[in-house]
Amino acid sequence: MKKLNVFIVIFIFIFVMISGVIPAQEKIEKKGLQDFIDFLVKNKESLNYESFGSFEHEKWVEVRVYCGKETKKKLEENISDFNYKEYNYKNGDSNSGTFFIIFGKATKTSEKSSTAKVKKIKCPRKVYVDTKKVKKESLNEFKYFEKGLKDGGQVSSVSPKTFKVTKVFVKKGEKVEKGQILLSFDTSDIDKSISESESSLKDWRITLRKRRGWKVKSPRAEQQAERKISELEEIITGLKEDKEKAVLSSENEGQLLFISESGETVSEGDIVAKVLNNSVLKVEVRDDEKELFENINKVDISFERTDRRYEGKVINEEGNVIILIDNEDFFLNSEDKAKFRVLYKVHEDVIVLEKKNLLKNDLGTYVYIVQKKRAKRVYLKTGISEMGKTIILSGLNVDEELITTKDNCLKDRKKLNFDVTVPKKIKTEKKVLKKKVKKVATEKKVEKKETVKQEVTDEIKVAEVKKKSKWGEFDYCPSVVKVKTKKIKSENFFGYETIDSFIGSGAIENVLSQIGGVVADVFVSAGDKIERGQLFLEFDSNDLETKKVEAQRSLEEWKKVLSNVETWTDRSEKLENELKEKIRKVSLLIPRLNSSILNSKVYSSSDGIVGSIAGKGDKVQEGDILLSVTDNSRIKIPVKVDDPSLYNEDMKVELGVEGLNKKLTGKISKVNGKIEVILSNVRGILEKGKKVKVNILRSFRDTIVLSKNEFLKDSDGYFAYIVNNDKAKKVYLKPGPEKGNLVLIDSGLEAGDELIISGFDCLENNKKIKVLVYDSNKDKFVARSKPGVVDLKRDKVLKKKFIAGIGGAYNSVSDQIFKDVYGAGGMGGMFDIGFVIKNKVELFTNIMYMPKAGSTLSVSKVDLTMYSFYVGAKYLFARGDKALPFIGIAMNRLAVKEDSDEIDLHTAYKDSMGFTVLGGIYYEITPGLDFMVDLRYDINKMEVGGGLEDIDFSGLKAFLGIIFRF
Repeated sequence: MKKLNVFIVIFIFIFVMISGVIPAQEKIEKKGLQDFIDFLVKNKESLNYESFGSFEHEKWVEVRVYCGKETKKKLEENISDFNYKEYNYKNGDSNSGTFFIIFGKATKTSEKSSTAKVKKIKCPRKVYVDTKKVKKESLNEFKYFEKGLKDGGQVSSVSPKTFKVTKVFVKKGEKVEKGQILLSFDTSDIDKSISESESSLKDWRITLRKRRGWKVKSPRAEQQAERKISELEEIITGLKEDKEKAVLSSENEGQLLFISESGETVSEGDIVAKVLNNSVLKVEVRDDEKELFENINKVDISFERTDRRYEGKVINEEGNVIILIDNEDFFLNSEDKAKFRVLYKVHEDVIVLEKKNLLKNDLGTYVYIVQKKRAKRVYLKTGISEMGKTIILSGLNVDEELITTKDNCLKDRKKLNFDVTVPKKIKTEKKVLKKKVKKVATEKKVEKKETVKQEVTDEIKVAEVKKKSKWGEFDYCPSVVKVKTKKIKSENFFGYETIDSFIGSGAIENVLSQIGGVVADVFVSAGDKIERGQLFLEFDSNDLETKKVEAQRSLEEWKKVLSNVETWTDRSEKLENELKEKIRKVSLLIPRLNSSILNSKVYSSSDGIVGSIAGKGDKVQEGDILLSVTDNSRIKIPVKVDDPSLYNEDMKVELGVEGLNKKLTGKISKVNGKIEVILSNVRGILEKGKKVKVNILRSFRDTIVLSKNEFLKDSDGYFAYIVNNDKAKKVYLKPGPEKGNLVLIDSGLEAGDELIISGFDCLENNKKIKVLVYDSNKDKFVARSKPGVVDLKRDKVLKKKFIAGIGGAYNSVSDQIFKDVYGAGGMGGMFDIGFVIKNKVELFTNIMYMPKAGSTLSVSKVDLTMYSFYVGAKYLFARGDKALPFIGIAMNRLAVKEDSDEIDLHTAYKDSMGFTVLGGIYYEITPGLDFMVDLRYDINKMEVGGGLEDIDFSGLKAFLGIIFRF
């Protein structure tokens, strides 16, 4: 008994140990949040993830690891070691994604993973990052097209005579080749008529031989037999031609849309087959797009309703660029849109970043770079994006270290660590922190305050960014902000106008009557479904057939009578003309009757639901509506605009439908002076009344256009800063249509406003500013000086347009005889007047006077008087601090007179015309008073006459003078 009691006690002890210790052991083995963080840091190299971050919520903590699929597998292999609630993995793209793991806040961890440590898990003091050097490379920019297709149109084959169809060789929807036999007709009646006519012809030939053998000749009897033989020969030839027409071949290559059935009787002119020439579809390229397709032989084309890719062959057809698409399976039709791209431009030697490395907030696009072992946030001005890469226009320099790690703990001025392993220094710091509890507590408080301040700063940054330095946090802004500006000008803009609307009903197609008459039969009713090309109504054509037969008989009789005019006893020219007029009229009537008979069968031009239809027995006039079809595959969207005349059917239209993830394209239609957009091929995917945003690509004239990085957004809306008396003025904007990075501004700014385009971090309303301008001499931006007395005077001078000046002139002449008499040149005077237009061009006239004395072998003294008159224009370059350079052209007129006291030269003023080029500079002495240097070269030859050589007065002139502006 005692032994039994001992066994019971041992059993109970073992049971307690098993039930208590083992669960405890399990709890010890399961690791917590801090252990998971340590695991990520220690194994970064082997796990090969991009970065990670932890995010604290009210009841749980979330850890996000940004990694690829290989890292995901490794994490899943080790995740069972940790006491987590749940985990998930979401793909960002094919190569990378985010691994989410949730830990409960009440989770008990190992001894290393205490509650205090869990609270401390926010952001580490240093963020582990990877970097790469910023480099330049080339990037191809493509132009994307979406164009409609064109087929060769429909070709209808009509019955040449009234026939019965005996055999049909192809089926509806099949491909047919040009010349391929489609069907054959019954020729038994034709064969019978040929046989009878040939028998009759044989008898008449015998009769003619007999009549020619009569002893008493009868020319009239012979002529009758000859006429009959000729008529029968013509009849037989016509019947044989009709027999040849009893086999109908396709007139072109394409898809068979319609063909008559075997056993069906068709009348002359009836449509018996329709072939759509769509085995090869065309895309036409506009003239302004041709140069993009030079040296391109083929393009890769896609279509919205199929994943299949098509190859388009690019050809030049009579000066037009055409893209041909093989459509042998007839899958495509003219309602499809071809989407493709061609190389537009190669951007060489530009800074290019992968789009995945770009970050965005309300202020724009930015990245982090390394500056003194800290992260620096820099905002970028971006260009075009292609193939996952984006051109950086400004904000980055070559060889700067770009931080490629995505980590939510990464902020401006955040300390960085580039080592993938945990340094020993960190462990030492942990021991020191344990010893200095008070210091740790203080640091915690500081960290808490800084965290709050950072959150507030972020919030202000979204609303109205200010109080920031180049690092973006903690530092205060200067009292005066240095900014760059640009003058706002009105310009033309080509972009998308967005209009809110809703999905309307299906488009209504009306079929109009081509003839007048009585409806004989109707084959569909209101509410029925109808297909394109389906016969729905037939007119009573018996009366038309009767009229056609009578017209043909009359035509044959009148032609026969007119052909025998030679045999008339009393030939009448008037009667001949009447017969010819009757033949002409009935010849025109028969095709019209054929057309009316052809149109007596009416086919639907679209698919849809029959709304209304003419009734059997109704009398219909030409142009009346026979059928109304609601085509639910073509949806109407009403568009309200102020001026419908500004819109046309060629404008590109994109639509975003509520609840639909893909964009649709439509076409503008004008109905009764109103605009609506038609959507095709959307059967069954849109509900009536759904909201839709209609984006119409159109041009706007004289508008204000800004790039997206030139204005900001806060809780009250969009705004920009402009210069207002040395202060920043905050003005709210109403953005309009967009195109790429450009936005049309509907209101808030005017042409002439000086827009601030930098310094946003420290700007606020009424903030003092100092405007920076580019100094070409120093090759940098410097503060724009405040307008002083001299500047104000100069502003006034710019408004002075009239110019007058006097001065001295030096005149040289290249003619050798002139030099022998008067020397190389001489001094004179100058008078100048001018008028400035548009601050760039000056119209002027000069008068130069020069007296000169000389001698010859025959005369010891001779006096020369020379006047030069100039009329021309100068182009004025930009004025520097003092100097204003110019160049110009002019016409010159030279007047010269020689005189001598020793002999009478009998001379009057001789003159000639010439041409002048000039250049020089105005140098400001005081505002309104300039010193002028003018160098010019005259080209002028004067005819002397009397057999003497012309005098070449061409030469260099130099004017020096004082110029007054008023």
